[in-house]
Amino acid sequence: MQPPDDAPDKLAVRRYLRASRLMRRAFVRSPRVHNFDVFAQCFEGPEPANVVSLLNHGPAHSLMALLPVLLETAHDHGLGEERPGMIWHRAVDWLPGMGRVARRLAGGEPVTSVDEAVRALEDGSISMFGTMPEGATCLLDFGEPIGPFEKNGLIAVGLAAGSTFVLCVHKGTEDWVRTIPLPAVVFDRITPRVLSGSRGARGVRVPFVTRRAELRLTFEVYEPSIGPEAFARLERDERRACVRREAGQIRARIAELHEAL
Repeated sequence: MQPPDDAPDKLAVRRYLRASRLMRRAFVRSPRVHNFDVFAQCFEGPEPANVVSLLNHGPAHSLMALLPVLLETAHDHGLGEERPGMIWHRAVDWLPGMGRVARRLAGGEPVTSVDEAVRALEDGSISMFGTMPEGATCLLDFGEPIGPFEKNGLIAVGLAAGSTFVLCVHKGTEDWVRTIPLPAVVFDRITPRVLSGSRGARGVRVPFVTRRAELRLTFEVYEPSIGPEAFARLERDERRACVRREAGQIRARIAELHEAL
């Protein structure tokens, strides 16, 4: 689907191709992408797309490999004019220059609430939101490839907006970290004060790049267990419980897809 004539083309995928190609050459070797067609089909038809894409995180800096492959693949499948949105962790603003980059990808200003994100999808100003629900738990080692979900806000957005959920699962950057083991008491009593999802962790994952990643990706449409009308009728506490259940099912399916790659 082509964007409306007055859509801000600074958001279009094609605007990032030059930088993404440089990043891919630096960080990725022989990427293999499976089932991207199921994602591309979400943008076909006359109506604006309404997509929420949920990705596994991997190392904290895995986007250096993942993002250029995603952008180039999207462009090659005719999605160069689509306008992605991004909701990022607040820690991104602590890194010099990264807050500015994130705001460009998000359309200028951060989306700060579920209601804002739902409106952006419904009015077509953003065709897709993507996020990595593991959030800052990607900095910790839990002894499993998919860590606990720290942030479920976009899952709530997708349920409220009746979005098409697409899981994007990647493998190949796992050796871009080294784990420093720490006593369990650190993660059970100290770190939960700043990171609620840290209980059960075994150590801290220190990011670095050893070699170019042999990145593998796969895509799958996920069918939520509840529609937007039924979700809207739930009371506040019921909605929260519903989002937690859906997040658990999504995490389990991402883990299955990751193992199969």
